[in-house]
Amino acid sequence: MMVEPEPSDCCGQSCVPCVLDTHQEELTLWKKHCWENHGGGKSQIQEDSVKMSSDDYTSCRLTMVEQLTHSCFRYTFTLPEDHHLDLFIGTHLILRQASANGRTITRQYTPISPPGARKDFTVLMKLYKDGQMSQVIKDWEAGQTVADWRGPIGSFNYRTNQCSHMYLIAAGTGITPMYQIIRSIIENDKEETLVKLLYAAGTREETLLREELNELTSYWNFTVKYFLSDESNQNHSYGEVVHYERISKEVIEAEVADVTSCLAIVCGTREFEGDMRTHLLSVGIPEEQIIRF
Repeated sequence: MMVEPEPSDCCGQSCVPCVLDTHQEELTLWKKHCWENHGGGKSQIQEDSVKMSSDDYTSCRLTMVEQLTHSCFRYTFTLPEDHHLDLFIGTHLILRQASANGRTITRQYTPISPPGARKDFTVLMKLYKDGQMSQVIKDWEAGQTVADWRGPIGSFNYRTNQCSHMYLIAAGTGITPMYQIIRSIIENDKEETLVKLLYAAGTREETLLREELNELTSYWNFTVKYFLSDESNQNHSYGEVVHYERISKEVIEAEVADVTSCLAIVCGTREFEGDMRTHLLSVGIPEEQIIRF
């Protein structure tokens, strides 16, 4: 039996789809499979297909767990030998697990693996004290846990050199789709797009993937600036650009150099995304060039 999520289960980060939307999608798929299993239709999945499907779940084994902060972990999963993943940027995967009382729970997560990953993938997960899925995830063990995933899912389309400047503005776990986008651009030898990341967090500890992001600044077309709102001790690594403030309208005005041939991508809480959209519009970036994940 599937558990219908409570309104409070929504993380408020404007995920697409939201956990509430995912539940409705799961019900639709369940009804479809019931129809097929009872002879009412023909399955659309080819028997010899080995690509991970966006409609049907694949059981993947958890092979590595790494704790990043007190509540955020990095999990790596490996697909079965006869399956592969066709991962592309701006997409997410759906996780399905059974709770302690046997009810089904689903949530969506964006992999931080590079596009083209085929046999394994890595996701960042933040555990919440009262989260339904978090109560399941906290008991996972590398090498022992098998979890059901489907995907990739998403409609983000980007062409090489589509814009001259790309502004990525993230808060907290909103860094996950950004990391995937950054790598896909700067590791493409044909790309000439300048990528600038403005990353907001409460403290330095809460700044996820900081070491990985700092390493990527060795590429000529990527820069990152950190904005810490709950810290002021000036404690940061050599070469890091850290501001002890929130990302404000004044910050956006100072950081946005091109509004004609640019793309601005925002990911964070609903309030954060709304504020950033307002700031970006105020500096002249057209609505159609602002994307909210």
